[in-house]
Amino acid sequence: MMTTYTVLTPRAEDRVTVRETREVRRNGVLLANPTNEIARANGTFSSTLPITLPSDGARGTYEVTTTAAVGDRSSHGPSTLIVR
Repeated sequence: MMTTYTVLTPRAEDRVTVRETREVRRNGVLLANPTNEIARANGTFSSTLPITLPSDGARGTYEVTTTAAVGDRSSHGPSTLIVR
């Protein structure tokens, strides 16, 4: 799953640790929750985290919530994954 986000800090040379998370749910049940932490400076970044679903995963619609967080600040957005 890929996401794009922007980091803005008070000074251009500052670096912050961004925690990138994807939560994959089906019918409200959490199935996958890959997370990555990475140091970033100011800028716009694209990030990809692999998601592995259970081998017995059912066909259908999965809800994916992507979050980028720095400290107590976060931004998140929903998307949909369809398994056929």
